[in-house]
Amino acid sequence: MDAKEIFTRHIQINHRPKRPLKSVAESFAVGFEPSPDTSSEAGNLYLLFEYHDDDKRIDLDKFLDGCGKAFYESGIETGFDNRFKLCLRSVNELISNSKSTCNVGLVAIVANEMLFANIGKLTMIHSRKGSATSLTTESTENKFREIGSGKVQSGDSIILTSKAVTASLTQSELGKIVSDQSIEQSSQDILSNLQLPEEVPYSVLLVQAEKSPIPKDLLRQTPDDIPKQSQAKINNILVALQGHTKRGGQKLKRGLKQSASNTKTKVVPAVLSKSKHGWTRFWSKYINPNPKQAFIVVIISILIVLGVIWGFSSVYSGTSASKELDDASTLIASAQTSLSKNNSKSAQESVDKAREILSKISKSDQDKLNQLARSNKIKRGYSDVSGQLTIVEDKITDTTRIKLADGFGIEQAKLVAMMWVDNSLYGLDAVGGAIVAINPLLGAPSIKAKDKDLVGAKALTNQGDTGLIAIGASNLWQYNPTSGLQSLKTDPGGAVDLESYLSNLYLLVPSESQIVRYVKSGLNLGSKANILKSPSAGSLASASSLMINGNIFITQANKIKLFEQGTESSYDTNGLPASFGDIKDSYFDLESGYFMLLNKDSNKLALLTISSDSANFVRFYALEGNAPIYSFAVEPKSGQLFINTDKKIITYKIQK
Repeated sequence: MDAKEIFTRHIQINHRPKRPLKSVAESFAVGFEPSPDTSSEAGNLYLLFEYHDDDKRIDLDKFLDGCGKAFYESGIETGFDNRFKLCLRSVNELISNSKSTCNVGLVAIVANEMLFANIGKLTMIHSRKGSATSLTTESTENKFREIGSGKVQSGDSIILTSKAVTASLTQSELGKIVSDQSIEQSSQDILSNLQLPEEVPYSVLLVQAEKSPIPKDLLRQTPDDIPKQSQAKINNILVALQGHTKRGGQKLKRGLKQSASNTKTKVVPAVLSKSKHGWTRFWSKYINPNPKQAFIVVIISILIVLGVIWGFSSVYSGTSASKELDDASTLIASAQTSLSKNNSKSAQESVDKAREILSKISKSDQDKLNQLARSNKIKRGYSDVSGQLTIVEDKITDTTRIKLADGFGIEQAKLVAMMWVDNSLYGLDAVGGAIVAINPLLGAPSIKAKDKDLVGAKALTNQGDTGLIAIGASNLWQYNPTSGLQSLKTDPGGAVDLESYLSNLYLLVPSESQIVRYVKSGLNLGSKANILKSPSAGSLASASSLMINGNIFITQANKIKLFEQGTESSYDTNGLPASFGDIKDSYFDLESGYFMLLNKDSNKLALLTISSDSANFVRFYALEGNAPIYSFAVEPKSGQLFINTDKKIITYKIQK
């Protein structure tokens, strides 16, 4: 779906009693929609602000000015991320100067991109197709530090509420109310279900995304119980923002706060001025005291340098690197011809030879070839030929390339393992030594447990109601939301993977060519036993992962080994291309009937269907640009694939 087809509108509810209770926080919700064309680059900004009656008040006019100007008047060219950060910085400064304790939530939407952040204790919920997800972070600091991001789809709803609302309606109830219905109906349902005394002030902000443009009559908001002076201020700001949005590239207004300034307008001229002064001093002191002559010398020098570069480029175009690139291109063309004749074997042979040739071209030569292509000295550069090779190879091996734009940015280290448990995605951060929970819709992470023994952790599994089990450096650990992180006081003994089955815990120990089973009761592991019968020494020295569901599967090198009642049985992997290499990690779904394997190069996932005595290759999954895959998880009910690459979670629907 085209991002420009997404439009958002909002309803704000601000209940202001005549005599509010002093013990209850006051709140204020507002949405900035400067134009009906809400898919424009200007975007929409929504916020909910709350403070206690005994706090030193933040001037409402300053708050609205700070948010609105920072987000809109910094200029579209500043970029969505930077505009949102300027907005947060403006709020941080206001809170810091007033020394108040506030609850603030902000959501910004441009096209189908969303950024959000919160501090304090208000509620933010995202609803999509009946699934409601909390966007609220667990941080209690009175300063914005984390920014969440995600995609907005048609039909999505977002709700922000002050603390008083969740005293009457739980987050689960709010999620159900805003799911799969218009925001008009949602606002009515919230008001009819709220069981709050009239003296309690509260605010609710409802946002809804649609595929078609919003009719102007629907952009009207429900009546707010807001002081007239405040409402007039909001109207004035919206009028100003409408004018600013229509003018598009309008420059910053005089007197704009430093916190909302576009740094490019101040930093760049200063740098240029300093550079100009430096060049003038250099030429007058060392080359020629006459500025006009110095300028001529500079021009002549530049022309000489350009001439040398051009001459070098002309000579280089006939070097061996260029010839090797031509040879690879010829082989790729041959592979395409073979593929058109359904001769996959011959096509693969040509691809293998072309890849071998390209691998011998040094990085510096690759850059030079790309530069020659950009200057039209040669037809195609190294990147073009390498990209064409990948396309042909993907056709031969039936590889599906997943776009990096399908993911969510998350600020955390590379994860060694991910696990889907009870509608939540968990990850094992072996660098930070932590178990993290990741918002399945929007990628907002939070640390759930941390211990120095989890630094260098190797694997993660799920044991139903008990929770997650992880292999630490010198111990086994159990985590669940109720009890937190608990030690199982057991040395993993060189285990590289673990699985849970029928309340028992199984550890793969390659150094012993064995699977060790523990009977688990609470935090106690007893009745230790070796499961595999008569394994030969070193027979599983390179084993990498373990899967158990009735029978036992172990991956080793590029094979899947089947053990029935402790004895190895014959098991084939049919059609898995040799180019996949050795297996690093695996996932097994007996009910759906497939394996998912990650290779040691961490750049491809292989899907294989399961039969009684073999697994049959279906296709590869890989990321565009051959981006690395550090770990993956599967949501079994929907077949949704989650891939961790660098600092992103990529999602994709598996086609079995």
